[in-house]
Amino acid sequence: MKIEINKSKTVIKSAVKLGVLITSVNFLLSSCMKDLDNKIDETRVTDASFWKTEQHLLMGVNYLYTFLPGIGENSAANWADDSRSTGNNSISDGSRLVPNGSGDYTTNYQLIRAVNTVLEKAQQMSLDAGIISKYSAEARFFRAFAYGELLKRFGGMPIITRTINLNDELLQAPRGTREEVISLIYSGLDYAIQNLPEASATKSTDYGRINKSVAQALKVRLALFEGTFEKYHQLGDANKHLTIAKNAANDIISTGYFKLFTYTANPTQS
Repeated sequence: MKIEINKSKTVIKSAVKLGVLITSVNFLLSSCMKDLDNKIDETRVTDASFWKTEQHLLMGVNYLYTFLPGIGENSAANWADDSRSTGNNSISDGSRLVPNGSGDYTTNYQLIRAVNTVLEKAQQMSLDAGIISKYSAEARFFRAFAYGELLKRFGGMPIITRTINLNDELLQAPRGTREEVISLIYSGLDYAIQNLPEASATKSTDYGRINKSVAQALKVRLALFEGTFEKYHQLGDANKHLTIAKNAANDIISTGYFKLFTYTANPTQS
């Protein structure tokens, strides 16, 4: 009997110790989890861990460059007299159907949202004003580019110049007029022209980045497009936009930095 009683006491003591151990472990795990909940998730990028340094702002602006069109096959040449396609062309043979949607719409508004995010976050960062202005100028160039693509395809579009959420009233924003859209484009490009470095002053490490002359060139293109559109559709003030295109082109030429390409081996083929 004594042996059995001692065994029972030993089992009870072991069970009590195990219970205390389990309780302690649960308490420690609970405390650790609470501590982890209060920390930043280092496995993904969040607003809490980003938008702190110039490098972060640079990375945010670099993302905008991914929206630029790539250099691929020039399929449009297949519709001209200098090339031909080996397959049928759905537009010319009449078999093309009108698509239900257009990536030209959604992709450009994705770019606009990314630009608005960069512009808003940049203003909240503790960086030199010159750095913020430079990268904000690049961002504004891309917003002008996006609205230029929308203007060419759809005309007046909803003007969104800030980030929006799922319940935002701007989700029901009406279409802006052509004049409102082109004015926004000019405003953004003028800011870029004023705050971006000259092409001749661009550092080698920044080769390929947007500079002042690139912003001027886009202004020439879009002003020429809008002026020509309004002239032949008898809308607005065509001469206003054509004059803007002319003046911006002259500004590029006057730098003396650019010249027509000369093919040395045979100048007549330049």
